[in-house]
Amino acid sequence: MGEWLYRRLAGLAPAAEPPGYRMIEFRPQPSGGLAWAEAAIETPLGTASIRWTRSNEALEITLEIPPGAQGRLQPPSGWISPTPLGILGSGPHHIFLSAHRPKI
Repeated sequence: MGEWLYRRLAGLAPAAEPPGYRMIEFRPQPSGGLAWAEAAIETPLGTASIRWTRSNEALEITLEIPPGAQGRLQPPSGWISPTPLGILGSGPHHIFLSAHRPKI
């Protein structure tokens, strides 16, 4: 159950390559009526963490990437970033996503 919470709901997991949490995948999956989730894990390089909070039109994500590591954020389905995300360096990151509403 714990693995599901931090890997799926919160969205914190190591990338397949390179090993040892040198690349961290952040893939939050807000679902149901949950307004927020957070998770942290001790890696060989330090603490990696994610916290997201959701409202109807916004998803605020706070990431911490340990020194010597990098991260990638994959926005959840239905959410878009106003700026390209790319590879994130070590340190704290605050990212704001907006709800994607297809134009009719």
